[in-house]
Amino acid sequence: MPPIEADLVKRLAAQVGFHACGIAEARSLPDYLDDLNYWLSHNYHGDMSYMQRNADKRSNPLQLLPQARSVISVLLAYKTPPLHSGVPKIARFACLPDYHDEVKQRLFRLADLLKEHYPEIKGRPFCDTAPHSDKLWAQQAGLGWIGRNSLLVNPTYGTFHNIGSLVIDHPTDHYDTPISNHCDDCHRCQEACPNKALATSPNGHPCLIATRCNAYHTIESHAKALPDDIHLRGYVYGCDICQDACPYNATAPLSAKLSEDIAEKIKLLVDADEETFIHLTRNTPLQRISYSQWRRNLAHLNRQPYKPSTPPLPSSSE
Repeated sequence: MPPIEADLVKRLAAQVGFHACGIAEARSLPDYLDDLNYWLSHNYHGDMSYMQRNADKRSNPLQLLPQARSVISVLLAYKTPPLHSGVPKIARFACLPDYHDEVKQRLFRLADLLKEHYPEIKGRPFCDTAPHSDKLWAQQAGLGWIGRNSLLVNPTYGTFHNIGSLVIDHPTDHYDTPISNHCDDCHRCQEACPNKALATSPNGHPCLIATRCNAYHTIESHAKALPDDIHLRGYVYGCDICQDACPYNATAPLSAKLSEDIAEKIKLLVDADEETFIHLTRNTPLQRISYSQWRRNLAHLNRQPYKPSTPPLPSSSE
């Protein structure tokens, strides 16, 4: 089986609109499985029971595609201007169309373009839709390192990006290598988290305590009420606090535009009935939660009066 030209893969990835692309050899990564098992054993995943299923597949693409030889990882950056619409606030990614669809569509186009050059190639795209760790493989493909906020930090685009993978059954003529961690002595993300959700595992790796994370509680949790000691800091869907604290995001270029009516739509959602909520959130990340979860989040926010502020992102030279 002749190897695929890695440079061609990256040119085609750029052609379909991805901001970065790297390639790793498909193989098992037992160290990641050790970290995952530690995380699960401490119940840091909360209600995310799906993380327990097929855990071993997340570190081994060969269990998802037995003939896998390469993992093509891509980033679609989404840094937008800050949206200052007062309370409530939603994370930047949720101000845009659903990234699952957009990333998947681009991955399918990339696969089609590769078939034009290599007709026999077979592959499978992923974007948070199967037990495959897109973040892990992006790190293995040299697209960044796992920062203390447990997110992939890309030197150019910071952490404001969505990740996708295309696992293929062909080798490439070059594989990228992981880059070293450049967080150094910076702990701004950990210090900024209002709920102390960013920890470190016994082996020194970043460890997200999801049950202390605003994003988990406002999106993943199915509890009827949120814990009193969870401080949302104005957020009712997701959270960007740790990302806004990261110096790499301060210098990341703007890479997405906000719809002119997004602030007005968020205001309408505050008093929306269920039918209006479903209509306004269609084809957006907010459709991931139910109307009852939305009302629960708003109720929790109303119990914690918060005066919004808009401090500038830190300079990477500080």
